[in-house]
Amino acid sequence: MLTHRLFFAGYCTLLIVLAVLLAEFVLLPRLWGMPRDLLLLGFAATPETMIDGQRINALGFTGDTLSENKPSNTVRVLVLGSSTMFNRHMAEKLKFSLQKKLPHKNIELLDAGIRSHTTRADVVKLQFFAQYQWDYVLFYNGINDLWANHVLPQDFHADYRQLDPWNRRNLLLDHSLLARQLYNTGYTYLRVLNKKLGFVLLPDYQFVFPKKSYFNAANFASLPSFTRNVEHIVALSQQMGAKPVLITFAYHLPANYSRQAFLDQQLDYQNPDHYDSRDVYNWGSPAYVREGLMRENIALRNMAVQHKISLIDIDAAMSGRGEWFGDVCHFNNEGVNVFAGHVADAIAAQITSTAEQSAPVLSP
Repeated sequence: MLTHRLFFAGYCTLLIVLAVLLAEFVLLPRLWGMPRDLLLLGFAATPETMIDGQRINALGFTGDTLSENKPSNTVRVLVLGSSTMFNRHMAEKLKFSLQKKLPHKNIELLDAGIRSHTTRADVVKLQFFAQYQWDYVLFYNGINDLWANHVLPQDFHADYRQLDPWNRRNLLLDHSLLARQLYNTGYTYLRVLNKKLGFVLLPDYQFVFPKKSYFNAANFASLPSFTRNVEHIVALSQQMGAKPVLITFAYHLPANYSRQAFLDQQLDYQNPDHYDSRDVYNWGSPAYVREGLMRENIALRNMAVQHKISLIDIDAAMSGRGEWFGDVCHFNNEGVNVFAGHVADAIAAQITSTAEQSAPVLSP
């Protein structure tokens, strides 16, 4: 009898293991229509789909689909960021500008910018793409980190898990779709139960138009996290043999900004197609956003000096110019072209300078 029970228990255990493996490696990837590694990443779009006329490639982002082995005479560029790097075909325009400046090189560019991403997401994305042979890693992000401050100080988490359960990473969550699904679903249901039961199971924060009661309650606690995330990006890029390039964040907030003036299109933004037009109160008040971005840009400039790495000061070049912005941070078509031109000029100058320094000195 005992032998039969042990056999039955072993049989049931085997069935459970097989069911878990089937779900992990077959059913869930098929259900969600994405490769398992991209599902575990959590910060990619669905491959081979179209978003705003832009094709999402097999790697879950915009730009080139890359092989792990870089072809000869190729400059390979990874772009980290959020909606400002995704909108208005930024990947195509950056690559075009770089290729125009470097006609004798083959440019490969992967743009890993997706809407709502923070610097924490950028760290995870760079770790995911570490096996590729990057020449340059461009970083342009920051405004979405400001969401993280709209919580009570005791509820602020340096990994920004209060914003998005995908920011919570550990060995199990990074390797099991079932564990990730259970964790993320539980996180979501607890928020729903907050309202239905009246219990405070999770703080009821709001990050799109943050609630006034929590407005910057953490008092810019995101700044050390922002700095650590960028320093992690710099260190990992250098470990991979790539040159990190920090780019300060450009924005435009007219002195007469008000929500009503923005909604009534009375400000000097140029966005006739109203594409991805966001009121600054999506992130916080004009004074809060201005202060937060100023602090982040100072941190970027200091890091560039401290680590002796390249910095493109887009803030100095573009901030305050309404003709280049559709809202506080999103470029319009002309702004995208101006941004891409500045970046291409800086990268091309670096490549040319490096080539000249490495060229042999010939005797006359």
